[in-house]
Amino acid sequence: MECECRLSHLILTNFRNYQEARLSFSPKVNCIVGANAQGKTNLLEALYFLSTGRSFRTPHLFHLIRREAPFFSLEAHFVKENVAQALKITYDGKTRRILHNQTSLRSLSQLFGILPVVIYSPDDVQLITGAPAKRRRFLDIHISQYDPLYLAHLVRYFQAMKQRNHLLKSQEEASLSIWEEQMARSGAYLIEKRKEALITLCVPLQRNLALLSGQKETIDLAYHTSFPVGQKEEFAALLAKGREKERRLGSTLIGPHRDDLFLSLNSQEARLYASEGQKRCCACSLRLAEWQLLKERLGVSPLFCIDDFGVHLDEMREKFLKEALFPLGQLFLTSPKPLSFCETKERRHFHIREGAVMVSDGAKKPVPEETLYGSALFPLATEQIAQAAD
Repeated sequence: MECECRLSHLILTNFRNYQEARLSFSPKVNCIVGANAQGKTNLLEALYFLSTGRSFRTPHLFHLIRREAPFFSLEAHFVKENVAQALKITYDGKTRRILHNQTSLRSLSQLFGILPVVIYSPDDVQLITGAPAKRRRFLDIHISQYDPLYLAHLVRYFQAMKQRNHLLKSQEEASLSIWEEQMARSGAYLIEKRKEALITLCVPLQRNLALLSGQKETIDLAYHTSFPVGQKEEFAALLAKGREKERRLGSTLIGPHRDDLFLSLNSQEARLYASEGQKRCCACSLRLAEWQLLKERLGVSPLFCIDDFGVHLDEMREKFLKEALFPLGQLFLTSPKPLSFCETKERRHFHIREGAVMVSDGAKKPVPEETLYGSALFPLATEQIAQAAD
């Protein structure tokens, strides 16, 4: 049975350029408008961080703390499978704390799947043109949201590889086989699940690209491994065989950490032959496919976000994208200018200026968001989370 995930409220404290912001959202379309460098993308970053515990813009959490502030805090209130839930993450420069309802989550892996979010941003063109690590990260985060065991094997694999590389550099042989066995066991699982994910992604990806291109273009996906086998025993044997060469380099040269996702557009490598518009169209189609597959796997509709709507695609492709958006559930769209196609009854406009939020509905004059929002909307959940954090 399909259920919806709907974000009702978001509270930001000392996050990026927001000292204190409280927002309440439409269950359908939320348009976030403002000039450059005012804080629009920061709101989408907050949603992504609540979903994955990571930023899609920086690997350094201290960059997210408002200047001269001692910490940041993000708090989301949402309804999922008809149950009201609360999620809060705080970071003080050293420790990250996660609270889901009244329960403290001990590891980041427990966060995945609670509040599913898919974001399409201008930087997603890197999924087509960027380094293989960009595409591996896409697959890893995507699969981790519906397969907790995948995330566990991902962590084990990199922990084992770190130990193996240390032993290679120090010229030690004693426990190499132990770590290679762990790498082989987890690595084989990662490769198997990545290949399965590509098969399931391919059908909606092809359908999305056909829609966005007006049935003019085709796309295909392939998984390229750094070695010709995927069975655990064969992987372990190859690791043992490569010790002498890898000892000189101090690093592991084969495994899922060196694999890549290959995209072909109209039977040619998209990275080399696609135009800029085609690359952006491919990236958008991939994000739409990610949303569609997560909905199928999780049984709920993830939040779908687009950063800088209107700068990604040409007029024709943008028209087709607008048509594809409305079946996606709750939308969050940022733009430097008002979005005319958002003129629906169930929509909300947020006007951002230097981290301050003004909101308008329909013909209403924009007013500060805090005048429409009060702790009385969910006092119990907020109080309980605050007590649990003490």
